Amino acid sequence: MNKQGLSLVVTTLILVMLVFVAIGIVWAVVSNLINDNLDQSEACFNIFDKVSINSLYTCNNYSVNKLQFAIEIGDAEIDEILVSVANSGQSKNFKIKSQESIIQYLTDYTGGNSVKLPGKNEGKTYFFNSQSAGFTDPNDPIKNIKIAPIIEGYQCDVSDTLDTIDNCMSLLSN
Repeated sequence: MNKQGLSLVVTTLILVMLVFVAIGIVWAVVSNLINDNLDQSEACFNIFDKVSINSLYTCNNYSVNKLQFAIEIGDAEIDEILVSVANSGQSKNFKIKSQESIIQYLTDYTGGNSVKLPGKNEGKTYFFNSQSAGFTDPNDPIKNIKIAPIIEGYQCDVSDTLDTIDNCMSLLSN
């Protein structure tokens, strides 16, 4: 009779240990998921209004098939910015990095081939050659530009969008 009671105690202890092991495994998986999401949230926290498109210097220059756009960075350290430009039929995405790099259809304001992000509390103007990027229909100009910062390898949400891009000539007459 004593052996049967001892067997019940051992079985109960084994079941309790299995439950603790299962809880440990679940905790490890959930903890890793939470930590990854926290790292991304911390990287992108409080920069939403610090990376923007300056609408005063953003316009379509139809005579040379170029989109002129200006990006401003406030008090934030940004590694890269993902830029998306689109018309009604297509879109093009590219990254502007904090180190100088060459993007085939992008130049800086001075006309230099290598481009880089503005620094902290700075702004820069760029020219996007829409024709060399594949936007060939002159009746369908670029209508939309979006930017999303990338910090510590994490892409943040879109920080600014411009859905109406004026003709550069109309800005000069104002």
